[in-house]
Amino acid sequence: MSNQESSMKSTKLAVAAGFLFAALGGYAGAQEPHGQELVQQCVDLAKTREGASLGTHLVDANNAERYVEGQPFELKVALQGHGNTFYNLHCTVAADGEVSFNGYAEAGVPAD
Repeated sequence: MSNQESSMKSTKLAVAAGFLFAALGGYAGAQEPHGQELVQQCVDLAKTREGASLGTHLVDANNAERYVEGQPFELKVALQGHGNTFYNLHCTVAADGEVSFNGYAEAGVPAD
């Protein structure tokens, strides 16, 4: 292989790697914070309305990665309770991004 062929192959590889990193970095940067912001709003609204009955539990699971901006969405957030109890929060995200808390259910597994 000549130096020119080797250089061209290296350039193609570098360009492909750059596109991959940009795509992954852009996706993570654009999706993760907004989804987590919605989850936090849901948890905050639930704690404001339900108070001590929810206590202070860690978020175990949520479906925020399925959220599409500008579309109405049913947000589900599972808080880990004591033992094998989960508090499955049900929130709605309106098309304009406003989050509403609709209630919660206690269960032995996190909601899908």
